Amino acid sequence: MKYTNHKGQIIIIISLFFATAILAVAVLAYMTLSKTQTLSYYPYKEIVESINTDFYNALTKILAITTQIYNQTAKIDFSRRNASQLFTFWYKAAQRTYSPKGLNISTSFDTVKLQPSKVIENVSLPELYVCGNLTTFYWNKSQAISAAEASLYINSAQHGFYGWKTKVLTFLNVTIQRPNNDSAQVVSFNLLVFSEKGPVNDLTNSNVVVWNFDPSTYTWKKSLSVNLNYVGNGNYSVTFTPNLSNKNDYRFWYFYYKFFLVQVRDNRGIIVRAKYISNKALHVYDHNNNGRIVVMKSVSQNIPSGKSFSVAWDAYVTNYNNNPSGVGVVLQNVSVTVTSGNKPNYYNFLFLYSGNVVSANGTNVAIDMSIPHTYNITITYIHLGNQKNITAYFYVDSKQVNHLNISDVGQQLTINSVGAGSYGVSSAYDLYIDNVGMVVSSQVTPTTEDFEDGIDNFFNIYKSSEYTGKEVVVTELVGVPY
Repeated sequence: MKYTNHKGQIIIIISLFFATAILAVAVLAYMTLSKTQTLSYYPYKEIVESINTDFYNALTKILAITTQIYNQTAKIDFSRRNASQLFTFWYKAAQRTYSPKGLNISTSFDTVKLQPSKVIENVSLPELYVCGNLTTFYWNKSQAISAAEASLYINSAQHGFYGWKTKVLTFLNVTIQRPNNDSAQVVSFNLLVFSEKGPVNDLTNSNVVVWNFDPSTYTWKKSLSVNLNYVGNGNYSVTFTPNLSNKNDYRFWYFYYKFFLVQVRDNRGIIVRAKYISNKALHVYDHNNNGRIVVMKSVSQNIPSGKSFSVAWDAYVTNYNNNPSGVGVVLQNVSVTVTSGNKPNYYNFLFLYSGNVVSANGTNVAIDMSIPHTYNITITYIHLGNQKNITAYFYVDSKQVNHLNISDVGQQLTINSVGAGSYGVSSAYDLYIDNVGMVVSSQVTPTTEDFEDGIDNFFNIYKSSEYTGKEVVVTELVGVPY
């Protein structure tokens, strides 16, 4: 009979059982661990993505509310404080919501470049940044931006989740280009509109408001109508009907049509306001107290009886330094001759700047000299029988500030020239001239110059000396408040 060791068989069977059990437990543990890791991964991925989306929506809403407050109050500090309070509210709510899930949330505000320096339509635009603030506004320029920026960090020591970061930048950027007044009934311009997502293509007439400048009242008025036509790639062709006291005011149609404000509110509620005013000006400078410069435009135009002559431009003086013996800076001058037979009589009508005051042919005008003003001299001539009267009217910002009547027996009135610059040789200064318009009522087309092509096609230098001269400059780059 064959001997069988039953005890050894039992040991082998038990060993196989335990081996099978251990393998089964290991497989089960692995499956359980894998399932746990899978179940743990996807919820946290969804949570993080949810936080990221909520963070973007919160910044967008904060920017919309802040721009609306700024638009209503024009108080930048108040608006930014409100933005900070809204952001803090969201941040605390996020912490209360996600801290029990083991997530640690923190934020920061960084310096982010919005755009590099560039040139658009011969206008140099500087680099623009969000400089460590939650919100940033570049308003009232031909390119205007409203922006909000913040970074969000998420870590979880409990779940071994570290280093997640997202940077959110949301903005609305508008640029005004090429104003035109071809019809003398409406003004047209191009409007480029972009957001952080690219071109904005869903604006309608209700999203845009335009204010035009009325030279008759020297006020800003909401235009009568605005029409948008989307061209593509964020580009809109816009036309508006200006609101004018005198709809035929030549001053508007020949140079003030370029003075307008554009407010854009996108469909997220974010507002930005751009301002188009001629970006270039003529810089006439005298940096020599013993020097002198005079810029002049020869006119040599006879004015018939019953007709008139008018010249206007914006002027601003800075860095004025006058010796005690000095007189000042001529902001605008009209030289005329009244001829009787062979005998000429010469007259000059002028605005003279002397520091804190402007004189209109001897009459002082109380105005704020820290900003540019529009100066206008209009001369009329009436020769009826023995009545021969020359009247010069002086206007500052369309308001009459003086007038002079001259009776002369002369038979002919001639406008010799218009000009500006040094009255004497004892003043140093920087004079900026822009938006020139000159009208002889006997002529059909006025003469205008806005210097936007970078060239002075109006004035010639009549007199100059060392450290004096003229040049066309970009006003934003030299800090002139045009």
